[in-house]
Amino acid sequence: MHAKSIPPTKVTKRFLCSSFDSLFQIRQQSITEIFKGKSPCVTAVSPAGDNSLPISAPWPKPAPGWVALSVDGSFHEDGSAGSGMVLRNHDGVVIFSAYRHLFHCNDALEAEISALMEGLKLAHQWSDDPIVIQSDSALALAAVRDKTCNRSVHGHLYEEVKRLINLRDVILVKLKRDQNRVAHSLANLGRIGGSTACWVHHSPDCITELMLADCNPMIEE
Repeated sequence: MHAKSIPPTKVTKRFLCSSFDSLFQIRQQSITEIFKGKSPCVTAVSPAGDNSLPISAPWPKPAPGWVALSVDGSFHEDGSAGSGMVLRNHDGVVIFSAYRHLFHCNDALEAEISALMEGLKLAHQWSDDPIVIQSDSALALAAVRDKTCNRSVHGHLYEEVKRLINLRDVILVKLKRDQNRVAHSLANLGRIGGSTACWVHHSPDCITELMLADCNPMIEE
């Protein structure tokens, strides 16, 4: 338009991914939260207008010989829910990435626990290395660390997660929300798309930019 040259394919792709994630965020948050500015942002247009990913805290890579399992749950007040998970080695290479639509999910905590459980099952299937579990849910991690019997409505899920943890050397790590953007986006895909999918040794195209940003974090000067 206006005699401008056609933008490169990468620029167009980045713009579409940004719009895609923005629509996910609008579906996930209430209008009140968005107006208050409390909606966590997955991707955004920079002030310079180049559609680059926002500066964020770096994704903590695991030590050599370990793999990192990043998980997240997504829950909306309409009852829709999904879980997202990605397993990467210390170089950031994807071992698997997956999302799952959760039927009959009662709350956000159940979505977080389900993400832990499904992620661990897949991690045991696709890797023999010790696992660093990364989640931004302090409540879910605290319950998993608790050695006593959990008698809450989610107790059976916690016990299954604990059983899976005992099968391997595992470290539990609490992430900030912006360090867990890949799993967060995958969980949104499962919730909104109403489907379940798994990719081995790669990830869906719509989160490629986020994956690259994790391995090459932008550091604010």
